[in-house]
Amino acid sequence: MSVGVVSLAGVEEFTYAQARGLVARRQGLAGQRLASVEDAARVVVGAFGSAPTCYLTFAARVEGFRLADLDRALYTERSLVRVRAMHEMNFAVGAADLPVVLAATHAGGPRARARLLKQIGITEDEYEALSARVLAHLASVPSATGAEIRAALGDVVKDFQYVIALMGRECRLVRAEVRGGWRSDAYAYTAWESWTGTPPTRAEPEEARVELARRYLHGFGPATVADLRWWAGWTVRDTKAALAELDTTEVSVAGAPALVLTADLPDLRDAAPPTGVRLLPYWDALMMGYALPNRAPRLTTPDTHPHVYDKSGNGTSVILHDGVVAGVWDFDATPESLTLRHALFPDTPPTLLPALEAEAALLSTALDLPAPTLTPAPPPAPLATASARNAFMSPIRLAT
Repeated sequence: MSVGVVSLAGVEEFTYAQARGLVARRQGLAGQRLASVEDAARVVVGAFGSAPTCYLTFAARVEGFRLADLDRALYTERSLVRVRAMHEMNFAVGAADLPVVLAATHAGGPRARARLLKQIGITEDEYEALSARVLAHLASVPSATGAEIRAALGDVVKDFQYVIALMGRECRLVRAEVRGGWRSDAYAYTAWESWTGTPPTRAEPEEARVELARRYLHGFGPATVADLRWWAGWTVRDTKAALAELDTTEVSVAGAPALVLTADLPDLRDAAPPTGVRLLPYWDALMMGYALPNRAPRLTTPDTHPHVYDKSGNGTSVILHDGVVAGVWDFDATPESLTLRHALFPDTPPTLLPALEAEAALLSTALDLPAPTLTPAPPPAPLATASARNAFMSPIRLAT
């Protein structure tokens, strides 16, 4: 059993391997995978909702995952809902967690709304009138894409997509379904209450921030104040206020201060270094779960970090081996085939390739595709200096 060492300053010290072990097992990324997409969404406090990241995030974490499992949760049972949450980005969040997530992450309120309306070039009254027309149209159809709504209404503002985005942020609309399969982001919308069966509810903001901070530390801790602040998109004041209401313990991870929930400290002491391989997509919850300066020592080395994150901090699709990034990957898929290209970093242990082949086979089953073809690729080019737009979405193609 691994335990922390108490330093002279009285702060218990842990290694990065122990921190990785705790987080990887919590998130289903080492040892036994999690039982359901709902469990996975809860522990990462919402998975990035755009395709194909959402499907691949759950494939890496959920035992026996199939595409139909996420479709069931999103479209049939509606136990997960796509909403704008942290950093105003699209996340698949557990329906039971919506009050907390919405209240804790929609802090912009009227000021954020006013800024967006100014950008669109319409007044509050014009926005309300246009929103009413959108909802009236959606009452007559099961769902509609933004383009379909625009065509039906006719005379709308030039930047109508921002009207749809703001209505989504305010929980007037919800991304009800997607047109085109698991790799498509062609969303269709419907009215929030028609989809969820209830008006949007929010917890009290201060209490919600405390609860969201607790969930973050449980799924990603030990972590720093800066990590939580970046991940949640909060101010320093709100971050510190939320943490002050929690029972946390300061620890040292490889000499750097961090916080862990006091209740989770025994699990951190018992945490063994993670083992195994997972294929994580770009924008995966683990890869984006910490402030940028803290990602390097947790997940990469100084040599590999520029190949994993671009200059804006976007994390690419990675091969996670024993809790550390060992290479990058991307894929081509048709109904008849799955080709997985992989570029491994130097000094990769020989035990990785068989484990990678086994994980790729699990992925092909999850995606309802034939057995995969694995193709080695040249060393990946650095994303940190790439000029190509969205190069992090296809790191192997960048190298070729």
